[in-house]
Amino acid sequence: MKVLVATKKGQGIRDNDFSFVPEGDLVRHGFDCDGEEVDGSCGCRRSLSGMRNLKGTTTFKVADLPLTVEAYQKELLASFRRGLQGLPKKEIDKAAKEVLDDGTLQHESERLLKIAARFPVGTVLERRGNFIQPRAVSRSAQPKRLAPKAPRAKATRSTKRRSPASQLRSLR
Repeated sequence: MKVLVATKKGQGIRDNDFSFVPEGDLVRHGFDCDGEEVDGSCGCRRSLSGMRNLKGTTTFKVADLPLTVEAYQKELLASFRRGLQGLPKKEIDKAAKEVLDDGTLQHESERLLKIAARFPVGTVLERRGNFIQPRAVSRSAQPKRLAPKAPRAKATRSTKRRSPASQLRSLR
């Protein structure tokens, strides 16, 4: 079955890449910070999390593993449970039951498996906000700018030379 797994291949192509997930570990969506930009300092909007260690990686690939959907969902549920470590066992069990009962586990597994099914085995991928896309594995193969874009200065309406004070006022 095609699934998404962590890879180091393609790391370093973007200036803000990171990988704290062992090669080959299954990956899933983690949590996104409110208001975080794709290339923000957290990295939550450009990464997936390892199912076993719950850490992030900006590169992952499609792999064909001998898993059934049931076994995959079991791994995903175990990952959700790991994310709740530190809570009382009763609370973890309650949350796990909710994830099963409300369809969250089913939805997340279907979403991840659909993503994997769209690409050939071995394709290195990246997350860019709500999008998963192929990742070039060398700088020369990447057609677009890879470093985070610097914010642009706000355009002014007038081409007349203005004092620094009036320029600051127009930026407010």
